[in-house]
Amino acid sequence: MKSLVTKDANNRDILVEVSEDFYINYTKMEYKEMRVNRKETRRHQSLDKSMESGFDFVDKQVDVFKEVVEKISTKALREAILKLKPSQQELIRRVYFKEEKMVDIAREEGVADSSIRHRMKRALKSLKKYLEKTATICNFRGY
Repeated sequence: MKSLVTKDANNRDILVEVSEDFYINYTKMEYKEMRVNRKETRRHQSLDKSMESGFDFVDKQVDVFKEVVEKISTKALREAILKLKPSQQELIRRVYFKEEKMVDIAREEGVADSSIRHRMKRALKSLKKYLEKTATICNFRGY
């Protein structure tokens, strides 16, 4: 017979007599549990320490600066488009977002192709003017 120390309902240590087989299996289980807990604790402490030290895991497939610039550019572009005349907004929407051909738009409106190209050129010129007025971080990277 072997003796094990355990806790009672009031969290006091008590001594329990157990068989040799039970004692061996119990100590193996305790040892395994201790190793697992130690491994988990080390893993978490290691990650926490790394984060506290300013070390972070970088996703090399993501260019954060590029993502930010694209979002800023997209926002600025949307705001600039909203400042155009409604007819210019519609033309840009149809050509760039719906991917309609200017030839088809001209045919639908019953005007010459050159007329649509000229309207698009004026819309893009106005768009450029609005974007230059509201120059943002995008300009310093050449976007």
